[in-house]
Amino acid sequence: MQDPLLDGQLRLLEMLAMGESLENVLTATLKFCESHSAGMLCSILLVDRAGKRLHHGSAPSLPPEYMRRIDGSAIGPRAGSCGTAAFLGKQVIVEDIDTDPLWTDYRKIAAPFGLRACWSTPILGPDQQVLGTFAMYYRRPNRPTSGDLHLIGVITHVAALALRCRRAEEERRQVFERISDAFVALDGDWKYTYVNPKAGAFFGREPSSLIGKHIWTEFPEGVGQKFHLAYEKAMKEQIPIVFEDFYPPWGRWFENRIYPSPQGLSIYFHDISERRRAEEKIRQSEKMTALGQLAGGIAHDFNNQLSVMLGYAGLLENRLTDPDLKRFASSIVRAADRSGDLTRNLLSFSRQGHIESVPIDVHDLIVEVIELLGHSLDRRILISKRLDSGLAQVLGDPASLQNALLNLALNSRDAMPGGGRLEFSTEVAELPGVAGFPGDRTSDRDAFPPGPRKGLHWTGPEEFSDMPAGAYLHITVSDDGTGMTEEVRKRIFEPFFTTKPVGKGTGMGMASVFGTVKTHRGRILVESEVGRGTRFHIYLPLLPSAGEAGTQPKPSPAFTRDLRVLVVEDEVQIRELISDMLKAGGHTVIGASGGLEALECFRERWREIDLVILDMIMGDIDGYQTFQELKRIDPEAKVILSSGFSPEGKIEALLDEGAQGLLQKPYGKEQLDRMIAAVMGSGAK
Repeated sequence: MQDPLLDGQLRLLEMLAMGESLENVLTATLKFCESHSAGMLCSILLVDRAGKRLHHGSAPSLPPEYMRRIDGSAIGPRAGSCGTAAFLGKQVIVEDIDTDPLWTDYRKIAAPFGLRACWSTPILGPDQQVLGTFAMYYRRPNRPTSGDLHLIGVITHVAALALRCRRAEEERRQVFERISDAFVALDGDWKYTYVNPKAGAFFGREPSSLIGKHIWTEFPEGVGQKFHLAYEKAMKEQIPIVFEDFYPPWGRWFENRIYPSPQGLSIYFHDISERRRAEEKIRQSEKMTALGQLAGGIAHDFNNQLSVMLGYAGLLENRLTDPDLKRFASSIVRAADRSGDLTRNLLSFSRQGHIESVPIDVHDLIVEVIELLGHSLDRRILISKRLDSGLAQVLGDPASLQNALLNLALNSRDAMPGGGRLEFSTEVAELPGVAGFPGDRTSDRDAFPPGPRKGLHWTGPEEFSDMPAGAYLHITVSDDGTGMTEEVRKRIFEPFFTTKPVGKGTGMGMASVFGTVKTHRGRILVESEVGRGTRFHIYLPLLPSAGEAGTQPKPSPAFTRDLRVLVVEDEVQIRELISDMLKAGGHTVIGASGGLEALECFRERWREIDLVILDMIMGDIDGYQTFQELKRIDPEAKVILSSGFSPEGKIEALLDEGAQGLLQKPYGKEQLDRMIAAVMGSGAK
């Protein structure tokens, strides 16, 4: 025969295991207790967090008005049965409320409800901390029997378990409410059992409003997304899943950690959009750097081949007398020249070409570009300028910057096949400090077509804070054309990337713009959206004071002959070509296949050598090291640099240290003669 007391205890414990609410468990516990003694009325009071007062927990049979009056009672040495039991931490038996001194201050509260006896036992936690009190009331004086004491032990044990579970649940909730992750719990029927405030903020809902609601009924747009499939898999296979994915309805990236149990799912997630954007910027920057290195290498090899074609075709053109043959040679020269433009664009992108460094008035450049465009653009495209910058001088290469502005304008032209508006504008931006950030000024918002401002794409991970403080010229080239998709916008500056049909573009125009801006110590970003036009933003360091813009054309130097020239070039064909062009000009040539051979020769014959033509990239030692040693041997040595490309800054450094000039490959005899004449002048040896 089963013990009814044990039976009831097991049912109460089962309620706890099934996750029943504290109120339900306490009420069932007290009703079970009351069923074992006629006239017994039970209550459980809970100690507040401060440990100073008792508050109503459950009392299914006691008068509600009585419970209302004792709710919030103080804990103390003479505070009735319950307050005293909580204070002492031990059982208090009051057989008659009317005569017991512990009830002196509470007797008037109990009397209207006919309560005469109250036995109260503290409910203790694992550390003997008082969690609450369990009380048995009678409407007659009464003392507990041994059976009552046993029942009290059972009830306080179950109540302690329930309160400890509640405390643990509260602590878990506090943790979940304070963690930086959003957290939700789902039961086996896909209903929310818990939503922390962070998750509620993401959902735009009060957490309590979601409890008991079906996740896919509340968020039907998530059905079929990777999130939905992962939740289903975790629930079905009972395996934890961690993944990252983009959630289109919110436009954000999230990391999800899903932990299943037989009762449902615990899901942690947090927004990683900023991290993903930063990683994408780094990947893009690394890709552009790698492409730049590749482009520079291609340009170097291609320039050497072009140099041979251009140089020998030029020599043929000068010697041929047959008109048809001369025309053929001339066509080769022109084709090689055009191919040279492609390598110059590659070098500009990779920032390995040489640029001049002279003061430039960008307003003058813009006016020149607009004049050039006026003769070539569709008349349906209206060109305007808004030059609000008082200062507009930067240091750099006029031809490179003009070409960059032209490329941006031509990109806009192609985006407006039916006509539209193309505008150039300037203003001064003080950086760092985001005053120069596009879109923060009313003028920007008014000028750009209406609608949401999005689609900013940096060309690298640099922000304005990475740029030296000071005044910058902010140049904007904007159009109201077709705009770009996100994919096109991300790749706009990659070499050989083009949206034009085959044969209609090389894909190097925007890449050369990128390289030009970076070489001028500037930044460029593109802002575009399909159907809302495009705006390119360029930031260039302003010169602190006005100077002469550009350079005046220099008069052609006198022609020079009969020089002894040391040609230092490791490519046999290029060395032979330069030698042949020099010999055709009446000079004597000494060839060296590398820097070490050149230095050995120069140490022996430096007094008779008038000029050195020095390649920058060689197999043994490079042009920079060779130049330094040449100058140690003869500080007055005249050196012309010859390069298809060179590591950033080395050419500029050598020109600053005394190199007389630079021949940019590919070049022909005429350019070689002019450079020699400029360096040697009419007073050559």
